[in-house]
Amino acid sequence: MLSIIIPTYNSAETLLESYYSVLNSGVRDQEIIFVDDGSKDATSQIIQSLLGDNPNISFLANDQNLGGGATRNKGVEFAKYPLVFILDSDDVLAPGSLGRAIEELNLNNADGVATSQSVFFSSDIKNPLKIIQYKSGFARFEDLVSHIPSPVTGNLLFTKQAFLDVGGYPSHHSFDTQGFGFRLLQNNKKILVGSSFMYYQRLPLQPSYYSREARAGNINRNWFYIFFESLYKFTPNVRRLILEFPCSNPSMLAKGHHLFNVLADKSKNEGFYCEEAEFLDEQGAYRAYKNSNDYTLNAWSFGYELRQQNYESAFRRIRGMEMSPKSIRLLYPLIADLFGPKLLEEDIRDFSYFFAFQKDFTWRMKILKQKILNRLNIFRHF
Repeated sequence: MLSIIIPTYNSAETLLESYYSVLNSGVRDQEIIFVDDGSKDATSQIIQSLLGDNPNISFLANDQNLGGGATRNKGVEFAKYPLVFILDSDDVLAPGSLGRAIEELNLNNADGVATSQSVFFSSDIKNPLKIIQYKSGFARFEDLVSHIPSPVTGNLLFTKQAFLDVGGYPSHHSFDTQGFGFRLLQNNKKILVGSSFMYYQRLPLQPSYYSREARAGNINRNWFYIFFESLYKFTPNVRRLILEFPCSNPSMLAKGHHLFNVLADKSKNEGFYCEEAEFLDEQGAYRAYKNSNDYTLNAWSFGYELRQQNYESAFRRIRGMEMSPKSIRLLYPLIADLFGPKLLEEDIRDFSYFFAFQKDFTWRMKILKQKILNRLNIFRHF
């Protein structure tokens, strides 16, 4: 009935507490899938020791560190049950919590259930450091762009079908849980904030992933990718703000002016959300806007085609766009993310030519194709 995924990375100190909380979470018919993301400590040995005690445990391991999104996706794709919960390997489930969450999901015919209360602790769940109580009810996309935290961008119970419908967790940036929450709500999935779903979240002993991303200067980059996927949900002025935001300017981060904060400040203003897109999922938006002359929607359509691996259409769209320095800068992070940091502006022009005339097997095309393959190592896409 329920697949519980526990992604791990150097989790030897906290893993067993998380695991034992699963056994007391109120669900009998369950499987537990550990997915290790290249741990260097004793994590793998601890999981191996559990395999003989519980026949419902599976153990998957990445050959190298792939990041949170890819690791979560690997576990869910392996899962055999229709309901899924992903438990971070340093967090703890409250007794009976998943059983109650499943009851609420079935009662409300929901696609997912988010936690009703986050209890933050350091070493002992009996000594909470902070408690956040969320308002119960169905979540809205508008709840996500707010200074009031939403549990939808955290750990939640969800159907595997909803996961498949929205394309899973983003694996091209480090805000995978936030990105998954946005994907669910922008595609009109029914996510209920539960009424009795408590979740214990451990405050990290080492710098958190958010702190690491901040030090690396990736906060704006991560938020850019999240908001770019949902670009059509906003009005033209907001879409331009997102696309033209100076994501690489460190002074913006130093002042706390990262993209999310700027949008959250403006989210209560009239003319922020696009009313005609309120009930459009991504497929519906693509049908509605793929031929738009608005450069912001054209850029969003390009990104959608890339994620659907419709590369021919994506690069035909590039060829049809005015290749000014501004438009190249706009497309650069999207293609660079897909094909790696070696991408240059001239590569975008090469792509435009290649996909427009790929049936031309002249010597020029052969050289151009080899140049692209060599420079970007993208042979897997052909």
